[in-house]
Amino acid sequence: MANSALLLGKSSAGYNADLGLMRALTVVQVLFNIQLKEQRFKDLSFRAYLTAQLILPSGELAAIARQAD
Repeated sequence: MANSALLLGKSSAGYNADLGLMRALTVVQVLFNIQLKEQRFKDLSFRAYLTAQLILPSGELAAIARQAD
């Protein structure tokens, strides 16, 4: 988690997906800190997931976009 703290401190959101990932990582970091400081959630592992723009409204997987919008 120390690495993610450094990452979050130096990151800035560029797109909605970036903002969503930063939010997910921050939530994991807060839960991890509670786990360490308050000795709660001892048997749990926390992971951040982001599915932004991977699934189209039709249910199909989105094509890979290699160029910025």
